[in-house]
Amino acid sequence: MTVELSDWLFYILETSSNSSYHVLETRGAGHTTIRAALFTVLTEDGRALPLIPPIRAEQEVEIYEPLTLQPRLLVFPWQPEGQLYQHHMQVEGGSGAVSWSVSDSDVAMVTIKGEVMAGKRRGQVDIQASDARNPLHTATGQVYVLRPAGVDVLAQRGDCRVGETITLPLAVWGVQEEENQAQDPPQGSSGPQTQTLLEVTDCSLINFHVTTSPQGVFTPLPGSMGPGSGFCGGLQLEAVGPGHTLITITVEMEHYNITSMATLAAHSPLKWLVFSSGNSPGPLNQDPSVEQSESRLQRPGFSLSLPSYSSSPPSIRSSSLSYPCPEPHYPASLRHYLSRAVRPVSVCKRGGSCNRGQPASSEGGA
Repeated sequence: MTVELSDWLFYILETSSNSSYHVLETRGAGHTTIRAALFTVLTEDGRALPLIPPIRAEQEVEIYEPLTLQPRLLVFPWQPEGQLYQHHMQVEGGSGAVSWSVSDSDVAMVTIKGEVMAGKRRGQVDIQASDARNPLHTATGQVYVLRPAGVDVLAQRGDCRVGETITLPLAVWGVQEEENQAQDPPQGSSGPQTQTLLEVTDCSLINFHVTTSPQGVFTPLPGSMGPGSGFCGGLQLEAVGPGHTLITITVEMEHYNITSMATLAAHSPLKWLVFSSGNSPGPLNQDPSVEQSESRLQRPGFSLSLPSYSSSPPSIRSSSLSYPCPEPHYPASLRHYLSRAVRPVSVCKRGGSCNRGQPASSEGGA
């Protein structure tokens, strides 16, 4: 017997001595035809009898990529009332035509297009996709409907200007319960006692209660965010006044609450500082030189950057005499007056007026 196999689609792992069967491993997706021909048969005493004409057969074979589901795991928060969660399961590989089944339709349901919907009961189910061309070609995913047990505000920028909006991405965790533990916790309990937690895929339908202390710094905006990479939903808050506030996010369950807190800051638009550097008029210098420079307060970190500049003490008009001038001797009170360098500071709003601050003095020569 002879067998014709495609070398680029199959690895031959094992074959019989007369080539009557083969164990193959596929190398990739594609379409091919396997051909076989039987030329002789063996009698009981070992003689080979030719077959004229030989017996020939062929079989067309289609090889598809393995079926996979994306995502393979869906975790929904349990909410027995209101709108139900749904999420699309994408099928990759296979022939392109699949059928769907679910192990418990009370926990989750699936449509013919792969839309998975959470049910009214908590628990875990298997969602299976089967290739319509070959029912043995399947892929399985899992769906959990869990009681919310924790909420976290994820890392993000915590400050903005007044009038801007801050987005708070959230993560919600559900507690995985056994069948005999799927009862409500006793009243007054802080939450479920089971510690096996799974991160929720979508929490956009949860009613988050938001409070701020003190009020008047941030106000929550209506609506909620959908899920994204690394978070199941989120909130948006608008800065309405300068200051710091502690925001508390609460999910109210039937017998307990879960909360998370974060501190946010809002600041007014950036200001400019105008520095004046120079000496005050004195008996020997009625018109001292004065230099000014502008700098801006930088955020975050409230760092102050100053441009570099060179300054020189005001000059005294030189004498018209040709002989050297002896070193002057001044009274102590006059020397102290001459040594004070005054640097008034002005704070200006961009495009607005300036407020001149008190002069800052530093010791230096006149």
